Amino acid sequence: MDTASIVFCAALLAMSVFGHLLPRFTRPDVFFGVTVDPAFRRSDDAKRILQNYRGALWCSTVAAALILLTSHRPVIASVVYLVAIAWAQAASHRRVLANAASQPATIEVDLLAPVEQIPGGLIAVLLPFVALIGLGVWAVLHVDGLPGRLAVHWSFSGPNRWVNTSPRAIISLFLQHGFTCLVLTAAALGVLHWSRRISASGPTAAAERRFRRLAILLILTCEYFMILPPAFTVLQAPAVAMRIWLVALPVVLLGFVAVLMRAGQGGTRLVKTTGNVPVGDRTPDEHWIWGLVYFNRADPALLVEKRTGVGWTVNFGNLWSWVLLAVIIAIPPIIRHTLR
Repeated sequence: MDTASIVFCAALLAMSVFGHLLPRFTRPDVFFGVTVDPAFRRSDDAKRILQNYRGALWCSTVAAALILLTSHRPVIASVVYLVAIAWAQAASHRRVLANAASQPATIEVDLLAPVEQIPGGLIAVLLPFVALIGLGVWAVLHVDGLPGRLAVHWSFSGPNRWVNTSPRAIISLFLQHGFTCLVLTAAALGVLHWSRRISASGPTAAAERRFRRLAILLILTCEYFMILPPAFTVLQAPAVAMRIWLVALPVVLLGFVAVLMRAGQGGTRLVKTTGNVPVGDRTPDEHWIWGLVYFNRADPALLVEKRTGVGWTVNFGNLWSWVLLAVIIAIPPIIRHTLR
């Protein structure tokens, strides 16, 4: 088995373990994308649905691994795996729908809730952009002192893609990483200002604020990591620096993700919830496709909590979601083409 196959199988195993655990980390009254009574999770029907889902998950893992090992076609293996997982999620969602609970029609708002801010404030947001601009300007002004080629992509064994050194190449490199930082900043601001609050007051609201703050810290950490590759390139850092980066980034991200998963969606695993009426995530069940995709034109929210796992997803019924997605997809190739 070659290195690429080993990496693929390891990634497949990691995703399957993650998928196996995901149903545990949603809100207690959300199960496979359906609002339910929290007691339903302990029922025999729920256990059977969960068992069937996990069985399909691991069967698809084995099938994808066998396809890779026998035909050496990772694309086909990936497609088979993803289609099987989507089918398992859709089938589980359909079975749980028969046990859906009624949702409250009222929306609670706490006018005395503390104002939430980006950790570190405006300086924490702007610092990566200041660093990229300053380093990019320095590199353009000292382009004659840089090597004839610049590494722009790395693997663990070292750089594997280069470009000829020129002001345009340097500007393109820094613009691409700057755009990534901009997207991450927008994500952090979206979580803070454009996502729906589920709990209005009390311990659950406080846990939700802590969860949101931790998620924003994760996004900002990714943003700061994005500064390093172009800095390593123009400062001609030794190859070991990039290897450390390639190890440190996933380790830090996995640490954050582990803490978020331990807390559960919205921090609900850290507090004892009370009340007889299932609240869910305050979005209508009928606007969730398979419990994965949220489409509701009547909902002004841009971001809503995921119903599978932890984190947020976009409301595809909001026109701005499509505008932002189009920008994210279109801008990087435009930058590369313009400065080629």
